[in-house]
Amino acid sequence: ILMGAKILKEKMDIADNNLADALMLYKGGRNAVARAQANNTLSVYKKLLTVEIWGTYEFRKEDSRYN
Repeated sequence: ILMGAKILKEKMDIADNNLADALMLYKGGRNAVARAQANNTLSVYKKLLTVEIWGTYEFRKEDSRYN
């Protein structure tokens, strides 16, 4: 993960901090396939930002999975 983050940081520097362009470079360059993959990555990222991890689920003491 750290190596991927380092590579993305380098691509961000090249792309003047434009995440979409940096992801295209990370995915292989400025071409249609890389653009599609970058758009997919951005879509997943945006969905993850809206997910509520803990939610309002109440843990039940009788549920052995949480003891």
